[in-house]
Amino acid sequence: MDDFISHVAREMDARAGQQIVHIEDLAPQESRYATPSAPLPTQLQRALRLQGISRLYTHQVEALERVRQGENVVVVTATSSGKTLCYNLPIMERMLCDREARALYIYPINALVNDQLKSLFKMNLALGQEALGVSRYTGALSQEQRREARAREPHIWLTNPEMLHLSFLLWRKNWETLWSNLRYIVVDEVHTYRGVFGSNMAQLFRRTLRMARHYGSNRQFI
Repeated sequence: MDDFISHVAREMDARAGQQIVHIEDLAPQESRYATPSAPLPTQLQRALRLQGISRLYTHQVEALERVRQGENVVVVTATSSGKTLCYNLPIMERMLCDREARALYIYPINALVNDQLKSLFKMNLALGQEALGVSRYTGALSQEQRREARAREPHIWLTNPEMLHLSFLLWRKNWETLWSNLRYIVVDEVHTYRGVFGSNMAQLFRRTLRMARHYGSNRQFI
């Protein structure tokens, strides 16, 4: 790591003058683990073990417990601290015993949609026959691919603000299964919704809540 930082510093200095003004080493912290009050479903525990996850961090368990209690939850922790499991675990737990439940995952850019899709596919492979339906819905898909995705009526939809506006809300008749059974709305990278973009998202979320109320769905935000 020291060699890498030195290399980056030399390259930046050569191109644009001194850019790095301070380097600091932070001491490592001991990991803190916790156990859920009620065990996760056996098949979900097995799926985690197959991915090398034998214990959950304290923030993952706290998020799980709060979602179980019906709370809206915002999780703020360091990069690569396992925030994805903070919403995937309670959502998948619910869906393994309630196959009618649906979730809408919203990401600001398609790259995050694709990244999370891979993560969910890994979970599904580990779940085997208990796998859940997962589909993305973005402008990168062809019309035929979108029709095929809607026909599958998956448990979890991954999308972006643009498609939430242009399709999920505008063509609500195509999404009645989702709206009628919507249980969870995941808003990833929530800190990016600032300024004009943030004010547009506020209106979009108001419309989303209005649609959920219209169909009588009991949703939570994570």
